[in-house]
Amino acid sequence: STHCISSAASDVYKRQAIDSVVLDVKHNHVQIIIKTVIGAGTLISKMIENMGEQSGVLGCMASDNTILIIPADVGKIQQTMTTIIEHLDINC
Repeated sequence: STHCISSAASDVYKRQAIDSVVLDVKHNHVQIIIKTVIGAGTLISKMIENMGEQSGVLGCMASDNTILIIPADVGKIQQTMTTIIEHLDINC
């Protein structure tokens, strides 16, 4: 038999999965750093880059477990960080 998960249930699972791999989000007034479990950095980085420059993100660099985010405007870094947290739907 085939099991189908509703779209809403699928979204809940995705949010829980993202929330479980993001360990920390912080900034130093110049750059935003996200720490993840090993192996999740590149995927989460791609999700952030897909938000587009209007989200306040100029670009990202990722390793296996760390994402460096360069904001378009450091004067709006807190707002940019909040936008990322809301987009990823994580609890920080």
